[in-house]
Amino acid sequence: MPARRPKLTARKIFTADEYYHGHLDWYNFDIDPEAKGLSGDLVTPPADPRGKDTQTLMPTQLVFDGMPNTRWWTFEEGKTNFGDIKPDTTDLAKLLLIEFGLVYANDWFLIPYTLPEGSIASIKGMAVTNVFGERTWIEAAGRGSDDAWQRWSMFTINTKGQGASGEQADNSLLLLPSTPKVLEGRPLEEVLLIRDEMANMVWGIEKTIPLPTGESRPGGEAGIETLNFYRRISG
Repeated sequence: MPARRPKLTARKIFTADEYYHGHLDWYNFDIDPEAKGLSGDLVTPPADPRGKDTQTLMPTQLVFDGMPNTRWWTFEEGKTNFGDIKPDTTDLAKLLLIEFGLVYANDWFLIPYTLPEGSIASIKGMAVTNVFGERTWIEAAGRGSDDAWQRWSMFTINTKGQGASGEQADNSLLLLPSTPKVLEGRPLEEVLLIRDEMANMVWGIEKTIPLPTGESRPGGEAGIETLNFYRRISG
């Protein structure tokens, strides 16, 4: 399985427009051919020290809980009941899941390949050898034009463009050095900005406010308690 990081004639620029999520990952990025980078000029990157990596191994069949048995007249695990799935006519995700589990489940194989964090890798193809010694060269199913609607790909980066330029699909895999899971607490302060077109003003509504104890409280509850306090001391 030859694997090589893509040899680029120019620097590849990844952009994450309107990123607002708490976890930055590969699906937040797009490849922008028109971007010039921070310096304003496209610079040829240095050669990859890892170079070409070729591995020879036996693939492992992909299995999952409740997978239909490939042999006839055998008892199967009853934890997963595909017959109990009732998708709607427009629920394409469930329909594809049923088709994968019942029809094509035994056609998928797992080939592990470890990549370092913060790297970009590109699989050039696989040479499959069967029991008769015949070798078949297999390339990525997502190759071709990036805007081809029949192109099938997973975990790949979209290339920006209008569709008329016919840019080629990028099949490289971007592995960011990001934390897989982050422990996040409740917000200590949350302010909503509302625009009043008639008064030409912007109002800031404190939905969550911090307390002197370090905890937070809904702004509505704190406002009612403050109003009741002033009513008691004034009456």
